[in-house]
Amino acid sequence: NGRVVGVDLSSECVQHANNRAEKRGVGSLSFVHSPLENIGSRIDEKEECFDAVISNGAFCLLPNKRKGFSECYRLLKPNGRIAVCTTVIKDQLEDGVEWPICMQTFAKMGEIKSMLLSLGFEDVEIDLSDSLMEIAITEEEELEELGLLQGADVSSSEIGKKDEDDDGEGRFKVHNEEGRQKYRHLEKFDMNKLCARVVIKARKP
Repeated sequence: NGRVVGVDLSSECVQHANNRAEKRGVGSLSFVHSPLENIGSRIDEKEECFDAVISNGAFCLLPNKRKGFSECYRLLKPNGRIAVCTTVIKDQLEDGVEWPICMQTFAKMGEIKSMLLSLGFEDVEIDLSDSLMEIAITEEEELEELGLLQGADVSSSEIGKKDEDDDGEGRFKVHNEEGRQKYRHLEKFDMNKLCARVVIKARKP
């Protein structure tokens, strides 16, 4: 009798996900359109209704990290757990450098544990076992993925644009050349020294 509730800021993504769940006949799975800080009001739940909260990447751009974690705490049952994969700043960003807004909103790694403890969480752990930021994907690998190196009839214009899911419904990747040019000055920085991809784990007593 369990259930899973997914949350996303994009109403289109929520509709797409709910449609797929319905097609598969997964009645215990639903998706809601909501900011992380106010999930409870969108799912008709007051508090202490979930065994676990997991997130992959959503907390990175959350303006108020404390409010987001507080909402997770409120919705968790006693002994409920969180596992939040997010990107953090290891130290202060250098002054006088134009940093992307996303990096400016990353949480500071040194502040996470104390914040979660102050909210009431216990057994707080910052998992750094898979923390590297950069994953190089060569053009050859992209071509292989699309079948171009195996003689498949796929136009090179499709590289990086369309990603077909298993239902044949198209999802599109955005490659923003303007953004790449704007932040080309950041190439001199080692992002693995500045940032880390971590998994934040904690338990509600």
